[in-house]
Amino acid sequence: MATVINTAMVTIAAQDKKRMENPVLHPKSDATQRERSAESLLAQLFEKAGWDVQRPPHRDGFRPDLLVRRRGIAYAVEVKAGPEGRSDRLVPLFAQAVL
Repeated sequence: MATVINTAMVTIAAQDKKRMENPVLHPKSDATQRERSAESLLAQLFEKAGWDVQRPPHRDGFRPDLLVRRRGIAYAVEVKAGPEGRSDRLVPLFAQAVL
């Protein structure tokens, strides 16, 4: 559980950094746009860390946003983006989703 929350926190921090570098990106943008932006950013983070990242096509039904693999380890990643980057508001929502 701690690993998943730490991963979420890394993603939040990376999004905040991207906003600082690109002030045109507004935090209250369209939900789909936020998810795609977060998905691209997370894919870049995995690739820089040496993971093989695949983006399966989105279809009806469940398809993960990313498939990441490295040395016999594979994860299916579903990206969700909150309307704001404040971790004190996102962590309880994440905890509720896990339960």
